[in-house]
Order: sequence, then structure tokens, then C-alpha cells
Amino acid sequence: MGRVLIYAIPVVLLIWALVDLIQTPKPAVRWMAKAFWFIAVIGLPVIGPIAWLALGAQRSGRGVEHQDAVAQE
Repeated sequence: MGRVLIYAIPVVLLIWALVDLIQTPKPAVRWMAKAFWFIAVIGLPVIGPIAWLALGAQRSGRGVEHQDAVAQE
């Protein structure tokens, strides 16, 4: 079980970061262009995805309710 987690956690983290990176609009990306973030996420295993999720995108801190309210305006 431990061996599976050693490989599964980085793969899940990579997929999560890539999906988030692709779905994040360009104005919400910080520090580097999306293309450079993509290279960092792919090229730096574990560190790249963590850096993207922690530093790469502006997070509003608001939940789905806020997004729905903005979409209805």
C-alpha cells in the first residue's frame, strides 16, 4: 500500500495542478505566463504542481455561491 501512495500522490497532484492551470484565466495567473507555469508543472515533479497550487493563481477565497452570483449578473 505504501508503494502505491508513493507513486499515486505525485500523479494525482500533477493532474490536479494541470487541470487547475488550464482552467485558470490568464488575468488570474501570477508570477509567470501560463506557458512557463505549464513547463514548471510538467518539468519539476512534485515541486512544480505544489508551486502552482500555492503561488500561481490568484484565489478569491470565495466559494461556489459567489461564483454563481457573479455569473448571474
